[in-house]
Amino acid sequence: MEADRVLCCECFGGVETAKGGDRVGIGGTMMLAQQGLVHVERLTGGAWWEVWLIERSWLTGAVLVVAGVIAAYVLAGRGQKRAGIGAVAAGVVLGGAVMVIGLTVETDRERIRVATERFVERFVAGDSGALDGMMAERVALLSAGASVDADRELLISASRATPISEFAYSGLGSTIDTPNSGRTRFSVRTTHSGLYTGRVNSAWELEWARGQDGAWRIVTFECLHIFNRAPGTQWVEWARRVSR
Repeated sequence: MEADRVLCCECFGGVETAKGGDRVGIGGTMMLAQQGLVHVERLTGGAWWEVWLIERSWLTGAVLVVAGVIAAYVLAGRGQKRAGIGAVAAGVVLGGAVMVIGLTVETDRERIRVATERFVERFVAGDSGALDGMMAERVALLSAGASVDADRELLISASRATPISEFAYSGLGSTIDTPNSGRTRFSVRTTHSGLYTGRVNSAWELEWARGQDGAWRIVTFECLHIFNRAPGTQWVEWARRVSR
C-alpha cells in the first residue's frame, strides 16, 4: 500500500523505498535543506524553416491541406468551383511535398536527439558495446557544471552493474552550437532493484561532437539535477560503489 512506503532523503535527493524491506536505499545521505530547487530549461534552436519544413513537417503539411480545403469551401460558396478544386489540389500537393521532405531529410538536431534516446535505452539495457561506440575516447563528466573525478569507463561499468527494472524518458530539447557540436537534454525516472533499490528522478545534458567519419559522439556527460536538487558528487560515488 502507498501508506507503507517512505521517502528517504539520500544520495539522489530522495529515493522511495519499501518500509521494512531487507534492501537499502541508494546510500550517502545528502543535506537537502542546504540545496535549493533546480529548474532545467528546454534547449531550443534551429532556423524556423528547418523546424517547420523538416522536423515538424507532418504538422505543416496538415495545415496546408486544411487551408486548401477551407479555401475551396469559400470559393465554392462564391460560385468558383473550378478555383476551389485547384485550391484543394494545391493544398494536397504542397502538404504532401512537405511531408515527404520531412520523411527523407534529417537535421543534425534530430540526429543527436534520436541518438540520446538510444543512449539511454542502451544504458538501461547494460549494452556496454553500444555505449562504447556512442562516446568519444575522452568524455568529461560534470555535475551541475563542475568537473568530477570520473570518465567514460565509469558510465560503461555502471550501466552493466546497475539493475534498472523500469525507466521513463522525456526529452528536453536539442540544439546545434556549431556545425560539429551540439547538446541534448533529457529527464529520466528510473526504478532500481537489487542491493540498492529506489525510484530516482534526474535530468542530464549530453554534449555531442561530430567526428571525421561524420558520426556524432558524446564528449561531455553532465548531471543537471537529481530530484530537482543540485546533484553534488554523491551520484559519482554511488556509481563507483555499484560498479565494484
